[in-house]
Amino acid sequence: MSSRLGSTGASMPLHLGLLSQGVLILLVLLLLPAAPTCDPNADTSFPAPVLSKWRTWGQADGLPSDTVWAVLPDGDGVWLGTTGGLAHFDGTAFKAYRPADGLVHRAVTSLAKDPADGSLWIGTFGGVSHLVGGKFENFTQSSSGLINDVVYAVAVQGDTVWMGTANGLSGLDRRTGAFVTYDDRNAPFHENWCYGATVSEGKLYLSVWGGGLCIRDGATGHWEVHMDPDGDNRVDVLADDGILSDVVVTASKAGERVWVASYFGAGLFDGRRWRAFSTANSGLPRNFVNTVKASGQGCWIGTDAGLSYFDGTDRWVTYRGMGGRWGEARLFRDNVPMAVAATEGSPGSDFIWSIAEATGQRRGLWVGTARGLSFGEEKEAAK
Repeated sequence: MSSRLGSTGASMPLHLGLLSQGVLILLVLLLLPAAPTCDPNADTSFPAPVLSKWRTWGQADGLPSDTVWAVLPDGDGVWLGTTGGLAHFDGTAFKAYRPADGLVHRAVTSLAKDPADGSLWIGTFGGVSHLVGGKFENFTQSSSGLINDVVYAVAVQGDTVWMGTANGLSGLDRRTGAFVTYDDRNAPFHENWCYGATVSEGKLYLSVWGGGLCIRDGATGHWEVHMDPDGDNRVDVLADDGILSDVVVTASKAGERVWVASYFGAGLFDGRRWRAFSTANSGLPRNFVNTVKASGQGCWIGTDAGLSYFDGTDRWVTYRGMGGRWGEARLFRDNVPMAVAATEGSPGSDFIWSIAEATGQRRGLWVGTARGLSFGEEKEAAK
């Protein structure tokens, strides 16, 4: 369902509208001095979900650090990985965990919930912690088979806990306690810097910095590798000839669609071909993409200059701060500006580190930023 939030015009006045539950939305008719003129009859409805109200929490509220690298929903609350420790937020208060509490290292990069028992796996810059029953079990290079203490990603696949590190991929068999390691000697890695890991439908999607996207089938052990055919990591020379860059920082999958984040834009693989998105052909505010989160046919995309939502067809909405009380949501068709609306608040920073859709009774989006944890509240779309 879509919400009519604004339209494009030349010199129309500003309009104030009151949405449900008292959320004030400022409708601004966007002036385009050097942009192509849009069809005045064009559909300028914003694709759902519409995040019209934002709230942000920081260190002053109990967060261990304002830099939030990882978010993992937990019922109505959320687990958080920050540069200052692990935290759990129940919607009211924060509970922080630091090395003094048993956490292996204060810089928490990644989080994964174990579906078998609900315990938490925590990747850090000093190894991996496993929080179960309120106690930490720690794994380091010196105390276990972990290949490197700098851990960027953790993911659980059946009985295996995958740990992506700065020097390869480690897998812990929870039944036996044995580790297996994959690097450029026994896996098709062009580089060993394993920056992101996610599991979906029996496959591990490993984002390798300088090595593209490596997909491992859990049943067969077969690796499928996607690297940029043009071989230039600085620019996507030929559009849609394959994955947009070998520098892949994370991946997310929903249905048949696999999304990747790169510092040169975002990519989409539908099982047959790749599509690349950049500021040249989309509503992305910048090509430096830190994270992606698949959502149905669409995707949430976090950059160093704002948060974007792509509906999977041609509509983009980009959320950015305006300073003070208001933020903005800009609608694009491909890369053509169509409308702009003000939102009540905005993410704590335009530098987006992590994204997760809320669970439990909440409806909206958790966003980890360079200046705190933010929550964008999803409103019922107006007709």
